[in-house]
Formats: sequence, structure tokens, C-alpha cells
Amino acid sequence: MAAEMDISRSCASTWFDRYRCFGETGLLDRPSVPHRWPTATPPEVIARIERLRRERKRSARRIAIESNGQGITISECTVGRHLARLGLNRHRDLDPGGTANRTVRPINAG
Repeated sequence: MAAEMDISRSCASTWFDRYRCFGETGLLDRPSVPHRWPTATPPEVIARIERLRRERKRSARRIAIESNGQGITISECTVGRHLARLGLNRHRDLDPGGTANRTVRPINAG
């Protein structure tokens, strides 16, 4: 039967079991997102990341270093991922009004 449908036996078995348990509704597409994330970053840590980025204009690396120094274990990549989700991953996103975040200084030629 699986060969006729051009799928593996395990895939056919999965679909057959779903049909047997749930009927027609068992054959509908299901989301592949996990039901729970035990290692998800807590909301208070995400709020801290956002606060440090908005108020102190810290980079992802600096936020990770400061957080790890205070006992919150988080990697630089995770901080960067949360900043991107918050829409704060670029320096220009911190001030949508367009004012410069840095002062313009001449380059020393010497």
C-alpha cells in the first residue's frame, strides 16, 4: 500500500494511525511548532534585553556579558535573535526620529 502511494511504510503507518484514532480530522495538516519550550527565554529576561537596548543602546554582545555577570545565562546569539524579533537589531532602529546616536568627530590623520 505504501509503495502504491510512493511513501515510506513508516509514513503510511503514521497516517493510518491518525485516521484510526481521529477519523477524517486526523488527516488534516498540523502545525509543526512544539507544544511547549522548556528552555525558552523567560519573559523578564526578554524585557531586560529590550530595556538595555533601548535605554543604554547596548550591543547584543554587551547585553550577554552583563547578563552573564549577573547570573542570567544567555548567549550572544540568543540576545541577537530576541533583538531581531523586537525590531531592535539595527542601530538605526533605536531612534526612528532619525537623530544620530553617535557624535560626529573628525578622523585623526596622525
